[in-house]
Amino acid sequence: MLRSRSIYPKASTCNSLIRAVFKLRGSVAGLAIYKEIFGLDEVVESKVRVRVSPNVQTFNTLMLCFYQDGMMQKVEEIWFEMEKLDCFPNLFSYSILMAAFFDEGKMAKAIKLWEEIRIKQIKPDVMAYNTIIKGFCNEGEMERAEELFREMELSEIEATCLTYEYLIKGYCKIGNLDTVILLYKEMCRKDLRPEASTVSEVIGEMCNRDRVSEGLEFLRGVMKRGSFFPSDTSYTFLIKGLCEEGKMEDALMLQAEMGGKGYEPNSEIYTAFIEGNSKLGDEEKAGKLRKEMLGIGLQQGED
Repeated sequence: MLRSRSIYPKASTCNSLIRAVFKLRGSVAGLAIYKEIFGLDEVVESKVRVRVSPNVQTFNTLMLCFYQDGMMQKVEEIWFEMEKLDCFPNLFSYSILMAAFFDEGKMAKAIKLWEEIRIKQIKPDVMAYNTIIKGFCNEGEMERAEELFREMELSEIEATCLTYEYLIKGYCKIGNLDTVILLYKEMCRKDLRPEASTVSEVIGEMCNRDRVSEGLEFLRGVMKRGSFFPSDTSYTFLIKGLCEEGKMEDALMLQAEMGGKGYEPNSEIYTAFIEGNSKLGDEEKAGKLRKEMLGIGLQQGED
C-alpha cells in the first residue's frame, strides 16, 4: 500500500512502524509489514526499485520481536536475511542471536558467535557479557561464567543487577551456596537489589540442603534493606522446611506473616503442616487440617 502510493518513509520511521505492529498485532503481521515496506514480498529483481532499504536497526527490531515471542528459528532466519542483503550486524544483533542459541541449548553456536565478536575486534558491552554469562550459568558452567565476570571487571564494564542474578542462580544450580552468599554481599555493597524470584531460588536451594534457618535469616536480611516484597514461593519453601524439621510453631508464625501480606495458604503449605503434625504424632490437628483443606477445594499433594 505504501509503495503503491509512492510513499517512502525513512528507515527509522519504518522501524518504529514495525515495532508498533509487532506489539499490537503480533509477529506474523510485523513481518508482513516489514516485507511490504521494503518490497521484499516481491521477486528479487523488484527490490532495486525500493527507495528505502532496511538497516541494522530494522533487523535488530525483527530479531528482538521474534526472540521475545519465543520464535528462535525466526531470529536466525532474520540474521540470514540481513547477511543476504549485505547489512552488517552490530553488537546488539550478536547479543540477540547468542541469547536465542543459548535458549535453544545450542551452546556451540552461541560460543562461535562470541568468538566472532572477538575476531572482528568488536568490544563487548554489558548486554553482550550478560547474555553469555547467563548462557553459561544456565548450563551450570560456572568456571566459564566467572571468568567472563572477572574479564568484565578488568575491562571496566560495571556489572549490573542482572549479572549478579545470573551468577547467583548458576551457583544455586550447582549447590554452591557459599559463593551465592558472597555474591549477594557484593550486590549489597554496590546497592544492587535482587528480584524476588532470585531470592526465592536462593531460599529454595538452602531449604533443599537442610539449611532452613539460614534461608530464613537470608530472607530477613533482604527484607531489612527495605523496598522488598517476598514472594509466596519464598514463604512456601521456608514453611515446608520448618515443618519437616518439626518446628511447627515457627512455621505457623511464618504462615501468619505470609497471610498478612495477602497470600493464601496453598496445598503445599497445608500438606507440610499435615505431614509435620503427623510426624509429631498429633493426628487430631492433622485431621482438622485435612478437613479444612478439602473445605476450600484443595487436594493434598496438589501444587
